[in-house]
Amino acid sequence: MAHRWIAALNLQPPDPAKAVRQLSGGNQQKVLLGKWLELRPRVLILDEPTVGVDVGAKAEIYASLRAEREKGMAILVVSSDLEEVMAIADRVVVMAEGRIVRTCDVHETSLGDLVRSFSAAPA
Repeated sequence: MAHRWIAALNLQPPDPAKAVRQLSGGNQQKVLLGKWLELRPRVLILDEPTVGVDVGAKAEIYASLRAEREKGMAILVVSSDLEEVMAIADRVVVMAEGRIVRTCDVHETSLGDLVRSFSAAPA
């Protein structure tokens, strides 16, 4: 199992004996993602899944999430990183002060439209 996820998530170094605490932050995050994906949940909820990871690790995490989505897994991502949302989401729900301000298909909106949704939110 470890070898399969090391390959699938491109963990560096590809050593199953290496302690997770000795890995970079991005690789630690990928190990955690692999552990959850191994459980094959129908729904995966992620809160700020790429905070503190480098650009390369972000891209690999996004690719893994898109692959799982294509296999039928529902993935709910809570993120303050709007570029991240645009990169991995199908649908976006913008919330402000606990209320839904906007719901849209990510392919029918832009980053600027999402930012304006926050500006239009009631204070």
